[in-house]
Amino acid sequence: ARRSNQKDSPLILLRDERCV
Repeated sequence: ARRSNQKDSPLILLRDERCV
């Protein structure tokens, strides 16, 4: 999963963590 930047929504952050 690509690193979520501050621009990305919080939902993307959670998705990235689970996408790993």
